Amino acid sequence: MLYNQLTQSQIDNLWHLLEYSQLHQLNNLRKSFPEIIKKRDLELYRNNVLEFIMLNEIEIEDLFDWLNTLKQDSNNTIVHMEFSTIESKKKINFAELSRKFNNTSLKILDISRNEIEKPIFSLVNNIKNEIELTLVVPARKLKEEKQNFPINNNRKTLIQQPALYFIYIWFDFSQKSITFSLPSTKEYFSIWDVTTKKNLPDILTRKTIDFLEDIIGDIELTSPNWVNKALRDITNEYYYHNNSEIELELENISKNKKMFESSNENDVIEEYFSTLSPIFNNEVTLQRIKNAIDKVIEKELTAHFGLNPCRHPFEVFLQEVNKGDTTFKSRNGSTNHDMKNLPSLSTRDTILSILDSSSLKVLGLKYYSDTNETVPYKFICKDNWFILEQTNETGTTKELVKNVLTEFKAYKGSEPISNTRTK
Repeated sequence: MLYNQLTQSQIDNLWHLLEYSQLHQLNNLRKSFPEIIKKRDLELYRNNVLEFIMLNEIEIEDLFDWLNTLKQDSNNTIVHMEFSTIESKKKINFAELSRKFNNTSLKILDISRNEIEKPIFSLVNNIKNEIELTLVVPARKLKEEKQNFPINNNRKTLIQQPALYFIYIWFDFSQKSITFSLPSTKEYFSIWDVTTKKNLPDILTRKTIDFLEDIIGDIELTSPNWVNKALRDITNEYYYHNNSEIELELENISKNKKMFESSNENDVIEEYFSTLSPIFNNEVTLQRIKNAIDKVIEKELTAHFGLNPCRHPFEVFLQEVNKGDTTFKSRNGSTNHDMKNLPSLSTRDTILSILDSSSLKVLGLKYYSDTNETVPYKFICKDNWFILEQTNETGTTKELVKNVLTEFKAYKGSEPISNTRTK
């Protein structure tokens, strides 16, 4: 199908969809069609793409994938969840689910922003054990209306206009996981009849799950209980001293402690602190004192021998507790590329104590890929899913997002930090 074969409604939809395209998305289209004249000005660039299409230089079907993924590589908020069953079946019928999604889909150019009343799938892709979906939902944007006011009058009039909002969904049946990619909602007045900005990712996630369940049956989500341990392991790894001299000295100290304890009838630490105050004379308190002494020993050894830099997939840079009322910024110097100041063990211990108290609300994790691509996320843990909220405006490709999730979920069965890290 060519441009001159489109209906007027499809042409209107095409023009509207092009308004969502940004420079990097237009550049991606140009990789397949280098004849398109590149422009620095966004509007001129879009016009050149439209002119290329209107001259029948491209099959309309060749545009569908690009149009469907226009917002996929933006600075999206990622929501990740795991499930045990779908429609009470542990074994998922992949072909049947795919058929159900296809039966409720429309081609992207047949979805009008002026007529859409309920969500509709515009793309259903099957890739090995995955189904990738583009869900288009009705939305409204605020746009400034041009007025013939005097030049010195700064009044603005905003009007609501129908719009489309894209939700990207990835079913991974080998991992039994579902991932939602939610583009920025900043420019929208309402999405799917929701006007509040508070907890919007949670609201859109719940509405999307309900919509999916209406099509394929109940989805039994599993609570991500493993996340707290994963965050502990990431924190320990990031703040690990990576010094074999410290490991050796800690081993020697441990041996000496055992020898000393075996040669004495009473526990010297227990005896000493119990005599200081009866408050200390209980097992729990004495164990905390022993743990604190071990931490002091490690800090003194670190101060003496020093820290060695090593690569981590994640940098810890932010900690929030008590619903954001308290923010503990754990960035104190170290990144994977700047080793002038190295992370402190005091910071590590503070984060671990917050994790132990289960008051964690937000943890900042900056991901470093093997190709030195970086993306900072606020990690927000919920009862049935976790959210990765990007903290900058940089676009992030689907492949990089999947790498972040893969690296993070690798900690689900990770081993404790040991001196093998120094190798």
